[in-house]
Amino acid sequence: MALMLLRKLANNPSKEDVEQLCTLAAYKPYRHAFLKEFNDTQILQTLDKTKVKGDHVLRTVAADNVLVPVLHRVLKTSLYLHKSEVINYMNLEMSLANLPDIDTDKLFFLMYGQTLCEPHEDTARALSEALWPPARITLNTALANYPEFAKAFKCGSRTAMNPKKRCSVFDFEW
Repeated sequence: MALMLLRKLANNPSKEDVEQLCTLAAYKPYRHAFLKEFNDTQILQTLDKTKVKGDHVLRTVAADNVLVPVLHRVLKTSLYLHKSEVINYMNLEMSLANLPDIDTDKLFFLMYGQTLCEPHEDTARALSEALWPPARITLNTALANYPEFAKAFKCGSRTAMNPKKRCSVFDFEW
C-alpha cells in the first residue's frame, strides 16, 4: 500500500494521499519499529540528559520518515521527465556553480536539512512539550533511515547516519 501511495504522490500528490501515507506509517507494523528506534537508537539518546519520548512524537517521526523518500523520489522523477522531454535523455544533474562537487542528491539533502535548521531551538522545551522531537533529531533520524543519504555522502557502514538496521515504511528497491 505504501508503494502504491508513493507512486500516486509522485504523479499527482494530494493532501489526503500524504495524510494516508503518514497514518499508515504511524501504525502497526511500523509503530513498534519507530517506538523502538526512539527509545533505543544512539542518534536519539539524550540531548541535555533528557530522553526523547517515542510515543509522544510518533506521528511526526513517522511523517518525517515518509517525507524524505517521497520528496527525493519526486525530485529524481521530475529530473528524469525533464531530461527525457527537453534534453533528449542526456545526463541531467542539478548543481551549484560555486560547489561543483555537490551533486543532485547531496543538494537535495542539504536543502531538506536547511528547512529544519533551528539554531536557537529550546531543546529542553521541545523534549518536554512539543509533539515533535528537536530539529537535530528530526533531521538525523529521517536521513539515517533513508539509505540514499548514506550513499550520497558515502557514510561508513554501521555509523550513526548509515546504521545496520533502519526503520522504514518503504522497501528501498524501487
